[in-house]
Amino acid sequence: MIDYDILYSQTCLEFVAVAGEYCGFVENSEKFEQKEFLEKNIKLLPLLYFKAGVIPSLERENEGEIQYFVNEMDYNFYYTAISEKLDTNDVFVDVFQPQRQESSESVNLSMSECFSDIYQDLKNFISNFQTGVDETMYESLCECKYNFETLWGPRLIALLNEIHCIVFS
Repeated sequence: MIDYDILYSQTCLEFVAVAGEYCGFVENSEKFEQKEFLEKNIKLLPLLYFKAGVIPSLERENEGEIQYFVNEMDYNFYYTAISEKLDTNDVFVDVFQPQRQESSESVNLSMSECFSDIYQDLKNFISNFQTGVDETMYESLCECKYNFETLWGPRLIALLNEIHCIVFS
């Protein structure tokens, strides 16, 4: 039996709020100059990482319950907008992939790709969470937490490292 109390816990609701703030910021990124965009993210990304990190790992029950709202066109729109904003600073970063621990290989990603990957997962999560259907909300939280642990958490750390180097160099 699933304990849906996690959905209404302070921990979860704070994560929802920060995820929403991140998505809103990405959606309005064209309003910011590059410097302001990066300086805002150097504050927002650690908070997002912290709030996602304190959500407990959860087991999915019904894999078919969630929907994916961010399509390829949406993803490419934000990817392109951020890439153009970052211009020559949209450097490629080496990201360690936890699922490849047996290999010392890294994957090269641009900063705009990292921003967009995080956005896509969080926007899908927020959109599912807003349905108000406990089962959907829970399954979406499970998937978002898993993706944080395996995909966008490591990308967020690499992204933060690159932003730090740009802002403080």
